[in-house]
Amino acid sequence: MDGWSRGLAFALVLLGACQQGASALVTQAPSGSAVLPIWERAGLEPFAVVGDAVLAYDRARDGIVEVSSATGEELRFRQIANGPVSGTPGMWVPVNGGYLVSWDERIVFIREQAGALSFGWMVGENSWYTAIGGGDVAWLGKARDESGLYAIDVKDGHTRWAAAFPPDIQGFEMGGDATTIVTSHQEYQHMPPGEHDIHHVFAGYDSATGKRRWRVELADEPRASAVGVGGAVAVTDGAIELYDGTSGALHSVKLASPPYVHVLIDRGLAVIDEDHSHTLSAYEISDGHLVWTVELPPTPTVGVTALSASLAAHGDGLFVAAHGQVHAFARATGKLLWSVQTGADFGRLDVTDAGVVAIDSHAMTGFALPPTAPVLETATIHGVVRDVRCATLSSVWVRVGNARVHPDATGAFRATIQATGRIVVEVPYNKRETTESVTSRTTIQLTGKGDYATPDFVADDCAYDYE
Repeated sequence: MDGWSRGLAFALVLLGACQQGASALVTQAPSGSAVLPIWERAGLEPFAVVGDAVLAYDRARDGIVEVSSATGEELRFRQIANGPVSGTPGMWVPVNGGYLVSWDERIVFIREQAGALSFGWMVGENSWYTAIGGGDVAWLGKARDESGLYAIDVKDGHTRWAAAFPPDIQGFEMGGDATTIVTSHQEYQHMPPGEHDIHHVFAGYDSATGKRRWRVELADEPRASAVGVGGAVAVTDGAIELYDGTSGALHSVKLASPPYVHVLIDRGLAVIDEDHSHTLSAYEISDGHLVWTVELPPTPTVGVTALSASLAAHGDGLFVAAHGQVHAFARATGKLLWSVQTGADFGRLDVTDAGVVAIDSHAMTGFALPPTAPVLETATIHGVVRDVRCATLSSVWVRVGNARVHPDATGAFRATIQATGRIVVEVPYNKRETTESVTSRTTIQLTGKGDYATPDFVADDCAYDYE
C-alpha cells in the first residue's frame, strides 16, 4: 500500500471546516492530534512536482530547490552547471537518464552530475507547451514555427516522428500515455479579409507512430475542456461531450442549463465540478455513464474571494480546492473523505503520496496527509477593529474562519470556533466579499492552545466609489 493509500485509510475526518458553535462533520476514523501544520514558502518560483517534492527555481542561487510536499522543508539544492540558459523552467519531465526541461523556449536534456544539474543536448526554438515522458521517448507539443506534436528520443534529441498542426495554434494541451496521445488546441479559420474565426479541435494520435486516429472540430468554443489518459471532454452550453481517446467516439450528456464548470480527466474518468449546482460528478468517457454525483461541502460565504476551483487526482482520490479549502473524495464512489482549511488562495493543486500542495508563480502552501485523523480544536479568537474609515462600526463585520462576527461599540470582537489547520481572520470593506475589499487580514495556525489574539484591524471603505 502506497503512502497516499495509507493516508486515506486514516484521514477520514473533516480536518479543516470552521463552524461557529457547531461540530465539524466527521467520518469513521480514530482521533489524533488537533494540530495540523500548514506550511507556506515564498520567494521561490515553483514549476513542477516530481515524486513527493515540489521543484522551484531559486533565482538568488541560480539553481533548483526540492521542497518537501509534506513539510515545506528544503530537501536539496542543485546548482545549474554549464548552463546556457537561466530562469524558471516551464516543465520538468523525468525520462531515462535525466529530465526533459523546457527552458527559454527550448527543450533541454538535463542530467545529474556530482550533485549539480548538467545540460546535455538542446533542441528547438519558440514555444513548447507541454510534454508526456517516461522511458526513452517523450511526446511534446510545440506552437508557432513548425507547430505540432513531436516524439523526441531522449538519447540525443532527434525526432522520431512529428504530426504537423496549422500555424499559430493557441491554447495547446495534451494528455495520454504510451498507447494514445490526445491533444486539444484552438486554430484560426481564415475568413474574408478582416474577419476570422477560432475553432477548438480535439485529436487522437498513435503514440508509437504518430498516425492520427481521429480529429473533431467543435461547433462552438466550449465553456471548459480537458484532455488526458482515456480521452477528451468539452462542456458546452447544452451538453457534456465525452470523446473516447482511442476512437474519438462521442457520448453526449444533455444539460438543462448552461453550466459553470471545472473539468479534469483521470484514467478514463471525466470529473466535473459544477459551481451553480455545487456538485461534483464523474463520467466514464468510454460510454458516457454517470458513475456518481455528490454535493460539495459548503463553502465560506463571508469575505471569501470567488476563486476558480482547482482539481487534482492521485491514486484512489480526487481533490477539489477552492476558497482556501481542500476536499478529498473517493474516486470510485464520490464519498467525501476529508476537508482541510488552509487559509490560502489556490492556483494549481498537486497531490503526492506525502502531501497536498497549492502552487502559484512565486509561492506555495501545503500540508502533510496525516497518519491519523486530527481532532477539532475549540479555539477563541479575539481582537479589535481599531480604525474605521468611511464606514461605521455597525456596518463592519469580521470573518473568523467560516464565521461572521460583529465588533461591539469599542471595536472589540470575539468568536469561538471548532477547527484544525489554519484559519483566516479579516475585516472586509463594508460587507464587500472580494480580495480587494480586505483591509486587514491575518492567518492563524491553530496549535492547540485554545486562545488567540489578533493584531489590531482597520476597516477602510474610502477607496470605493459606489456610483
